[in-house]
Amino acid sequence: MLLQGLLILFIFLGLWYACHRLTRSIVSASVSNRPDYYAMDVFVQHFSDSGQLYDELHTPFAQHNPVQNTTYLQKPILRLFASADTTWQLSANDGQIEDYRPIVTLWNNVFLIQTLAQQPRVAATQVATSYVVINLSDKTAVTPKPVTFIQPNQIVHAIGMHADFKTKIIHLQHQVRAQLQMNNP
Repeated sequence: MLLQGLLILFIFLGLWYACHRLTRSIVSASVSNRPDYYAMDVFVQHFSDSGQLYDELHTPFAQHNPVQNTTYLQKPILRLFASADTTWQLSANDGQIEDYRPIVTLWNNVFLIQTLAQQPRVAATQVATSYVVINLSDKTAVTPKPVTFIQPNQIVHAIGMHADFKTKIIHLQHQVRAQLQMNNP
């Protein structure tokens, strides 16, 4: 009788242990930051409701992190079609897209280059910085970091920037220093 009682107890403890091990949470610190997928040579285009090209993204490598709801981008190139005559190309060494939000963050050697339709091979405006956050819905870019703003015949240095690609207005925020370069005839 004692042997049967011990056997039933061991069976009960074994079932409880198995049930406990199978139903416990599997998310731990070691697996929480593991990517759930990656993609190579990614090219994505978004179109407006009227069928116009809104923006496009190219990156040689993308990796999704499900816990942070972000996708890491390696050497991303983002093109924003701000208007019929203006395109902005934003590039960097690293980038990140937030899931379910139209936010793209770029860092490490960030360049924003504006081209005009009538001169597509000539950069009308160039901006260099180390970090920028782009809102794709508003078509704006913001950085608190130092920026170098280059246009024909001028170079401007500043701390912080807010760029509105739709209105073509760039606000340089602090410590703005400009240098004009005169062309020799």
